[in-house]
Amino acid sequence: MTQENSHNLFVDFIKFFAALCIANTPFWILMSYYGGGPFLISLEVAICVIFLKSKHFFLTGLVVSWSIGFASIISHHYFLGLGDLPGYWDEFYGLKLRDFEGLGLIASQLFLACGASIYLLMRKFCYFIDGDPGTKLIRLCYVGILVFLDVMNGSSTLSSKDARTFSINIVASPVLELSQELVSFENLKHLPANTSAIEHKILLDWAKHNPQGNIIYVIVESWSRFSSEELNRFLSNTLSSGLETKYDIVRKNVVSTGSTTNAELRELCNLSGNYKSLSNEDGSACLPSKMNEIGYKTIGFHGYWGSFFGREKWWPKIGIKNSLFLDDFSDNNYERCGLVFTGICDRRLLKLAFLEKQSGGNFIYLLSLNSHAPVAPVKNDKRFVKMCADENISRQSCGIAHQIKLVFREANELLISEKEAHDLFVFVGDHPSFGQSDQTSNKSSLVPAIILFPTH
Repeated sequence: MTQENSHNLFVDFIKFFAALCIANTPFWILMSYYGGGPFLISLEVAICVIFLKSKHFFLTGLVVSWSIGFASIISHHYFLGLGDLPGYWDEFYGLKLRDFEGLGLIASQLFLACGASIYLLMRKFCYFIDGDPGTKLIRLCYVGILVFLDVMNGSSTLSSKDARTFSINIVASPVLELSQELVSFENLKHLPANTSAIEHKILLDWAKHNPQGNIIYVIVESWSRFSSEELNRFLSNTLSSGLETKYDIVRKNVVSTGSTTNAELRELCNLSGNYKSLSNEDGSACLPSKMNEIGYKTIGFHGYWGSFFGREKWWPKIGIKNSLFLDDFSDNNYERCGLVFTGICDRRLLKLAFLEKQSGGNFIYLLSLNSHAPVAPVKNDKRFVKMCADENISRQSCGIAHQIKLVFREANELLISEKEAHDLFVFVGDHPSFGQSDQTSNKSSLVPAIILFPTH
């Protein structure tokens, strides 16, 4: 190889990676807003950059790649899977109309404007000196090296590693991900088994021996194990402090896979998968259905719309006979919380749940809401903010943890205010908040659970 050829190869190498970075910039901008993201480089965008000289192929491919990549980032943030997006499109569309109030349209326009600007920059400053087949083959080798690094990192589906060396997914293919998940979604006939925080038999036996007692089952949004053990202990103690004489306290970790609805199926039905594949036979074996059979009343609380993720339809299928959603609050006397998912405050729902259990013989299920990302920065709690800073917890994760703290503090105060303990409580996380490097973020992660058995 001559010196001139070596120089041209080096120049092409620099220009290729410059173009690759510029073409992926819209993703990085979007992911920075959501506190992280599912990938560093889009494989489809990389292929488009290889064929930069082919104007029509490049433009078409880039628009398609950006669109699917955009959908991937959004769907991972709200649903933890691109394959879920088609099945949840009605919920996603309703979310945009109800809560974004035009923000989604503005963001889309900015995204397209950013994309157009980036394309112009690429054409002006990264126009390759050579587009012959040999050069394209060399660029494919560059992409192959990135894919190899992704496999070695453990973030590729081709990798045999159980965990990633680095949390970032170096190269991802949103198109391949979408096609694979759609195929698996269509082929799923029966929901596989899963393990909840506590065996359902234990709860059913307890209910049979305590017909006037209550079981309160709380799934806490985005509660997972943080990278800081100090913060993990703080949240655990916020809930359980002062209860040692009234309750036997069991702390454990539960394997979590998927989104919030996956966690609901895990805890209430010992099942994995998509709630839309839930059969009547599956529903009859779920914990609320079994509670109905032994004479307990069943009620579910959630501060958001009942139509979101179809809960008003599939909750009754698993045995929740009565439910209370945002739709059921016709007046404005209830404080609203949440930055994007604005609904009835979790603390208010906890109080309503405690009022409901006064009649005895209830299985009360509460799905929290306010700690769903994105959350507003913590205000008026300097000590908590300082702890986050000292423990290297990001501002977004700190906000999530603070919302969990508020729920736990409310629950603790309500529990301490009761003179005697007659009821059994289960608090368990649903999944890590996606994209937060200071929370466990693998597809299969551990979430905490705290179970309170009355000592009487």
